[in-house]
Amino acid sequence: MDLFAEQFNKRGIALFTYNRRGVDLGEDAPYFDKIDREKYKKYLPVTEAIDIETVIKKLKKNKQLKKAPIILYGISEGTMIASIVADRQKVNINGLFLQGYAHDNLSDIIKWQFSGASSIVNLKSFFDKNNDNIFTREEYTDTSKIATYGRQQILRNARFDDLDLDKDGVISQKDFGLLNHTTYEKLLSAITNNDDEYIWNNYFRVTSAWLKEHFALETNKTRLPRLNIPIYIFHGDSDANTPVEKVYEIKNEFERLHKENLHVFIFKGHNHDLNYMNYIYYKQIPEGLQKIFDTAETLKK
Repeated sequence: MDLFAEQFNKRGIALFTYNRRGVDLGEDAPYFDKIDREKYKKYLPVTEAIDIETVIKKLKKNKQLKKAPIILYGISEGTMIASIVADRQKVNINGLFLQGYAHDNLSDIIKWQFSGASSIVNLKSFFDKNNDNIFTREEYTDTSKIATYGRQQILRNARFDDLDLDKDGVISQKDFGLLNHTTYEKLLSAITNNDDEYIWNNYFRVTSAWLKEHFALETNKTRLPRLNIPIYIFHGDSDANTPVEKVYEIKNEFERLHKENLHVFIFKGHNHDLNYMNYIYYKQIPEGLQKIFDTAETLKK
């Protein structure tokens, strides 16, 4: 979070982050954290919303922050938690920054990710010359530098015929969906059977209880239209975790309702983290993140 602290602070904006229940800082790569698995079981969507409310109440007791506006900055799943806190109205929230916006229920998002659509988004830049969301044999076997990199480094030299599972002459979403089907079914089974170890080691470091509670939550697509505070969405058009099409859906819904408190920014060639790794490698702030910092500064005026 060093980049965010530096950029917000130099604009006179305080940034507060937190560790989730059972999580502490650690020294071991790649996560650099220490997790108490028993305490971590209490980390659930609604308990996290309650924890955020508790933090805000504590911060508001500080004389310097008593009159400061509170903007919740949620990323990915955090876009759901941020909107829950705003909707509960237990504390005063002055605005939402939502990066990698999650429109649908997590169950539907996971289904989309395993459907093959996410794979197409991830691989389009390597093979999809005409932007039609399918890869022909000619596109896949192209000898250009970028296609060669995609085959060798991303797909580990998989042959075209190995990926064209339905044998229709192109590599499409359906093919990747077939490739992912068994893994998806195993995940659903693990959730149903409370197999937390499988989920932890083969999906994300979350619990079956966390997933089940998420599956029962109201979606952002119905919650956000109730909110009247300023809402800012920052999303990449190459986001393979949460589809950019859903950003247009919520934008259209606000327009249908004649609500003007939603502000949408979509960035070409940006992924789910708005190309944050470009900053790590090249020390250049990507356009999407720069827009977040600049937008935050305008809210002070």
